[in-house]
Amino acid sequence: RINPNILESALGSIKGGASSKRLPGMLISQIKHAFGLYRDVSTFDVPIYEKAAKRLEEIAKDKTQVFYGRDADYFYYAVKALRFGLADKKKLRKVYINRELKSYLRDPHSEVRERILAYLLQEKVTADAVHIDTGFSGSVPEAVLQNLNPELNPEEINERIKLLKSSHAGRESVVGDETAVDLIENRPHAYGDVTNIQRDEKTGRLKVVYHKEDSWKELEAWVVSQAVIRYFAPKKQL
Repeated sequence: RINPNILESALGSIKGGASSKRLPGMLISQIKHAFGLYRDVSTFDVPIYEKAAKRLEEIAKDKTQVFYGRDADYFYYAVKALRFGLADKKKLRKVYINRELKSYLRDPHSEVRERILAYLLQEKVTADAVHIDTGFSGSVPEAVLQNLNPELNPEEINERIKLLKSSHAGRESVVGDETAVDLIENRPHAYGDVTNIQRDEKTGRLKVVYHKEDSWKELEAWVVSQAVIRYFAPKKQL
């Protein structure tokens, strides 16, 4: 079910920049775009995730799997939906570490680095898990693994990193289609780039700080997630 706050905000953003005469046409246009986006994700993205999920099942069934958001968000949703009702769903993790935060992991004196490591500990991410990103070199999960266990050698790091498409000779591609990865990475997301990790004053938990997207982008992201989840979630038997 769609979040009414997202829809209300999206409608408000249109009203703010459109006359009442133009509003119906703009709204119809956005709705048509949403239906088209749902169709495109079902047609192009879902088969990619299906192939990748099958490969993960073969090589990492009994291991904890760590997905790196934003780009791997929808792949994570696909794998999680496949495991609805299963105990091993608890072995799935999603963390928000990107190239910007990776730069702090390279600095042993950075306070942000210490928060990142505490955040990974909070999210129960370990160096024994399989670390999954979209592409292409896997430098972000590499930096995470090096910080979680500095004793890992390059071969051990490579074995733990799985990418939808890898440009690194030692790291497996679970799909191998560069065009497909470009398509996936450019899908709408509900939030922008992650810039920092800070502690929530109310809960005490560490959380990511990110750029907020506009309301229509959030609505589009919801459409993408629903197209993925509805395909992979178990269907009721009639």
